[in-house]
Amino acid sequence: MGLDWEIISNFISDLGITKGIFVIFFFLSHHWIFKMYNGRLSDRQKEIDRLAEDNREYRERFLLLLDEKFKYDLNKQKSKKRK
Repeated sequence: MGLDWEIISNFISDLGITKGIFVIFFFLSHHWIFKMYNGRLSDRQKEIDRLAEDNREYRERFLLLLDEKFKYDLNKQKSKKRK
């Protein structure tokens, strides 16, 4: 897909030099801003995923420490509930 300069020059000449260039600049700048925001959103999503994984690991370690401290055995608790 190549850029057809004839279409652009016809567009600018139909609207006039000032309006045509402004419209092209307007759309190109908004497209650039859109791409920047998409990049920022994907970076933030990666950071959220990383923090969620860190939080999961911390929670698992913390619960293991609590289980050891209070001598909690999940198997004993399940067998008590079944009786």
